[in-house]
Amino acid sequence: QKKGEASRKKRMFLLKNLLGYVSENNDRLVQLEGTFYDKYKKTWRCLFPSANATIKTVDNNTHEIVIERVIEEGEELEEGEDHTYTFPITRGTKITQTRGPLEHIAFYWVDSVGKEFLFETEADRNMLEFFQGALENCIKDAPEPPASIIPQQTEQRSNTTSNTGLYPSLTADNPAPIAAEPVPDFEEHEVEGIELISVKADLFLFDTPSGVFDIREAEVDASINRIGQASDFEYTLYIQKNDRVLLSQSINNEMYMNFNSKISTAVWIFALPDNKVLTWSLKFSQKDSEEEFKEKFSQCLFETNSRMPFNKVPESDRAWILSAAKDDVDAMEEDDGIQEFDRLDFADEEEDIDVEELLDEDDEEEEEEEEEEEQQMKSVRKMNTPNSKETNSGLAVGTCYERSFVCRGPRIGVFAHTPDNKLKYETRTSEIKTPAGASFTPKKMMLHEGDQSLLLLHPTENNKIYKMDLDRGEVVEEWKTATTHKVLEITPQTKYAQKEGTKTFVGLNNQGFYVIDPRVSGNKQVDTRSYVYGKPAHLNTIATTQNGQLAVGSKTGEIKLYSKSMLGMDENDPLKRLKPTAKTNLPGCGDPIIGIDVTANGKWVLATCATYLLVVPTEIEGSTGFEKRMGKNKPAPRRLQLRREHVQMMGGKVKFTPAKFNTGFQQEKAIVTSTGKWVVTWNFRKVKQNLLTEYHIKEERDLVVADQFKFNEEKSIVVALPNDVGMANQVVKPW
Repeated sequence: QKKGEASRKKRMFLLKNLLGYVSENNDRLVQLEGTFYDKYKKTWRCLFPSANATIKTVDNNTHEIVIERVIEEGEELEEGEDHTYTFPITRGTKITQTRGPLEHIAFYWVDSVGKEFLFETEADRNMLEFFQGALENCIKDAPEPPASIIPQQTEQRSNTTSNTGLYPSLTADNPAPIAAEPVPDFEEHEVEGIELISVKADLFLFDTPSGVFDIREAEVDASINRIGQASDFEYTLYIQKNDRVLLSQSINNEMYMNFNSKISTAVWIFALPDNKVLTWSLKFSQKDSEEEFKEKFSQCLFETNSRMPFNKVPESDRAWILSAAKDDVDAMEEDDGIQEFDRLDFADEEEDIDVEELLDEDDEEEEEEEEEEEQQMKSVRKMNTPNSKETNSGLAVGTCYERSFVCRGPRIGVFAHTPDNKLKYETRTSEIKTPAGASFTPKKMMLHEGDQSLLLLHPTENNKIYKMDLDRGEVVEEWKTATTHKVLEITPQTKYAQKEGTKTFVGLNNQGFYVIDPRVSGNKQVDTRSYVYGKPAHLNTIATTQNGQLAVGSKTGEIKLYSKSMLGMDENDPLKRLKPTAKTNLPGCGDPIIGIDVTANGKWVLATCATYLLVVPTEIEGSTGFEKRMGKNKPAPRRLQLRREHVQMMGGKVKFTPAKFNTGFQQEKAIVTSTGKWVVTWNFRKVKQNLLTEYHIKEERDLVVADQFKFNEEKSIVVALPNDVGMANQVVKPW
């Protein structure tokens, strides 16, 4: 007992020297303020938005970490709600530092039953070191009983970690450990090409069982080499040690390269032939080395994607392209902490059931309801005959009526939105046919005239548009455009024009865009409001703001912003009509733009590329890039990518569907897209605050064909699968 008391006094003395103070309450050694999470569905769920993490003394050499929720003034807790978590500290305690969802330093651990926890804090570096020092002293003094905070690590793993948490320190006394996961042997080969840059760094490999990076080799040479001729635009990353090649990989989007300037690291994916995916990382020894390497890598990636030399890009655009890879650009909005909307997550399947309502019904009614629901699901999944090989291929969500329309072969299924945010199958249209009687499956459909009609594009006849009367469920009109005005894409003339009953709309092809007016005789394009480039501009996708400004994406990666006056130019000025001029040209990052959307006020553009999204701010000097040239003052774009663990979970393959903002009468709050079987939503407010990993992900039963927010509802998403249609709902999770 005397020995234990002496140890306690010694520990308190050390803490006083470290901290300059200790808590007045003798059982509380040190305390941090922050946010507390647990791992839920492979992502971090916020349990307490405001909490204290306290190292407390239980008796003599026994200590514990107590996480207590901070109760706001006037806040009432629900009965039985937990607001305290306790974790004993033992000799087996292992807590590592990492980065949390809000990009602050966080402490990570796994409890005795394998549940993962995270405590994220904005405390300064000194306080973090104090907390870590107190924790280490408590671990040294702790007895040997079974641990309650034990990460799933092997004995081969090093216990020493740096302040960057996921990256162990490498010293003479702490050589590179052997990974818990086996690492394949790479075939040795010679370095090829001309070296463009070489920097010193430590090489790490992510170890999935333990959840941290293992040091594979210290002080390697990381170089980027040009392979072949400059015009080949082929580059390779080489990792070497003493002139021996440890790793080589072609530079392309499939690396999913991500830089973290705060800890000077680069992390990327390496896919093996057997579909196994590895995650490698470089930790640069010098900050300047990281910046130089990042810039050269970004230039090479741009050239690989765009097939053009980076030095041919206008000087005013080069900095904009390079800024897309940076994670330390200025935030457009100040971080305002965690709000209720930030606690949204996809509902569990059982959460779609209204238990309270079910309890009020008797058993007989319950059975009837289950039977009816089962029949509805059968109808949803089989709009055609059981032997049909047709699958769902398109989706349109109503803005005036609570209905969604799903294209399946040459028919359209109609689904009602129920008050509890589910879908109810109503009917399907007759077979879609041209006036000549030829059946076809539309490649594109758009609701029109207050959801009273549906516009359909033919898969092969590119100068025809078909109007389906939704009351009759059949095609009633065929509109033609001139052969010089092929229609590859259509969009409302303003963002919500289809809600207002507007007759005109906008057509797009790879060379220009034009207004289409079904009321004119003959060909329906309005020649005096047609804007065509002299040669193909590779235009690919289009969207409009509430004021009728146009955002157009191209296959070459460019984003063009046009003033609202473009569609209303003087019809007596043919030169303007023949030479459309964008107010702002954004170069993109070299990848084709496969989808584009824009906020109603035009201040943000959302461009979809296959492996990432670009969120582009357009506001400048009281206006936007639609009405005023942005020039050299273009704000840096935000590049949204999936986190390493999700890319790895998907087998290293990401292919996004066109991303969309939520629509409605309020400002945009969320972004939705999908890849493979996963629906992904980003918190748009947090994106504007440069918190780019604030997203939620949900795995569906099958590949996602299309997804779109329900109108005026950012918590409900209509999701079409090949043989199913449903509503993915998000709910506010408890603290």
